[in-house]
Amino acid sequence: TSGAAKDHKTLLQEYAQAKHIALPEYTLKQTTGKDPNQEFTVSCQVPALSAPVTGRGRSKRAAEQDAARATLEEIAREKSDAAPA
Repeated sequence: TSGAAKDHKTLLQEYAQAKHIALPEYTLKQTTGKDPNQEFTVSCQVPALSAPVTGRGRSKRAAEQDAARATLEEIAREKSDAAPA
């Protein structure tokens, strides 16, 4: 193995495949500012969550990565909330 860390989008896609659920869907929600200072807002929807999670970044790719990171965190939070005490 190369030892390189996988990015959040890859980790989220692997999670979805392992759980046999639909792959994440990313939707551009908003673009603010002007080049080169634009900020993008992207939502990420997965069946494991009832509502989409948003992320922001200076590029669409960075915003998608942020949304995937936030989605993974939300999935982990919901799992820990659902765990028996």
